[in-house]
Amino acid sequence: MEHSNRSVDGQSISSIRLRAFGAEHDLQVLREIRRDYALQDILMAYPEESRDVSDDDVLAWVSRKERDGVFLVVVTERGPAGFVQLSNVHRKGEYAWFGIAIAASSRGRGVGRAALAGLIDHGGTVGLRKIIGDVRADNSASRAMCEGLGFEKAGTYRSHYRGHDVIIYEKHLR
Repeated sequence: MEHSNRSVDGQSISSIRLRAFGAEHDLQVLREIRRDYALQDILMAYPEESRDVSDDDVLAWVSRKERDGVFLVVVTERGPAGFVQLSNVHRKGEYAWFGIAIAASSRGRGVGRAALAGLIDHGGTVGLRKIIGDVRADNSASRAMCEGLGFEKAGTYRSHYRGHDVIIYEKHLR
């Protein structure tokens, strides 16, 4: 699934491709993301600061993600850059929760925005009516990305994650 340079709400976004996990090619960037304590904390993953992440840990994590929903690797012209996911997919209710993580070396260039736009498109092609996500209230970059792609605030969890408020976003696909 390719997302070339295009405009979303008047803003140009990077050229990316979303594809299935390819083990050897993707382990390095996924290991980097899983080891990034600050990123895991902003993603509300309850990271353990002292924990090392092995290839086996990454493979087991990806296997769980693929079994429970959709897990796609984000690829730029430089190679794998992160992942997007749809989890807790409710087939009858036609909704799912989204997740996204981009490696530090690929942030700030529109890669996340392009990847989330691609995931939105993918959600529509698999029959979802709505995509939902939760973002820490202090994560201004992710909030701007979601709002720029047409997500609406659906509510707020107060002091939800380690004392932080968490905003619930939703985007209706049809």
